[in-house]
Amino acid sequence: MKDKNKKTQDEINDIKSKTKKGLVSLFSRSFFIYLLRALSILLLARFLKPSDYGVFGILNSWVWAIHLFLPDFSMFTALIQQKEEPSKAQMRNLFGVCLYRSSFIVLFFIIAGSYIIDYHHLEESAYYMLVVLSFAIFFEGIR
Repeated sequence: MKDKNKKTQDEINDIKSKTKKGLVSLFSRSFFIYLLRALSILLLARFLKPSDYGVFGILNSWVWAIHLFLPDFSMFTALIQQKEEPSKAQMRNLFGVCLYRSSFIVLFFIIAGSYIIDYHHLEESAYYMLVVLSFAIFFEGIR
């Protein structure tokens, strides 16, 4: 009976240890990502003229609104919640969905970008900024 209790206690301690490591890893990663985002925004504010930074803000809000609007089909959540390790096929399918979703966002802004630029009465050069910002979503999607 003591062996069974010891084994259970060892499993609990192992789970606690893994949970702590996971939380530290997640917190560190999130902190680092937000720090990089904050620094990039501060650098942009420093190097862009106020009018250009305003254009960046307008276009960035469009890109992130579309990114948040399109669902990721909750596939990440499903893979995390399953009991067994995800298979290669599942990981490939998830990567494929992310790739198609990200490609669709870039294609959307390539096609609809000129309408967005006209809607806000921005200069033609803003179109290229919009397309470049949409590629940020593409690279985030395939990470």
